[in-house]
Amino acid sequence: MANGPNIYQMLLVSDNLKFNASRSVESVAVVVKQKSSVGATSTRSLVERVRSLEREKAALIAENGSQRRRYERCLGDVTGHVVRVLLAQKVSKSPRRRRRRR
Repeated sequence: MANGPNIYQMLLVSDNLKFNASRSVESVAVVVKQKSSVGATSTRSLVERVRSLEREKAALIAENGSQRRRYERCLGDVTGHVVRVLLAQKVSKSPRRRRRRR
């Protein structure tokens, strides 16, 4: 245990990896090797975890874009309905105003 990392060190390195998501996987591996005594096997597993998180992030970004487009389309539909209702009210009030003026 003296030579290898403890759980706290591995969690700390893992947290560092999450916060440094903008770095490339290779540079993260270098940081892991420099900041801790994590062995090659642990480094590989952490790099794989970073890659997995990057894939998950990309999927979430794509899903977010899809949801945003659906939301904007729905908002456009609601806006169209509101405009039609307002125009219909205006048109229906218009003959009444004419009758009142006479």
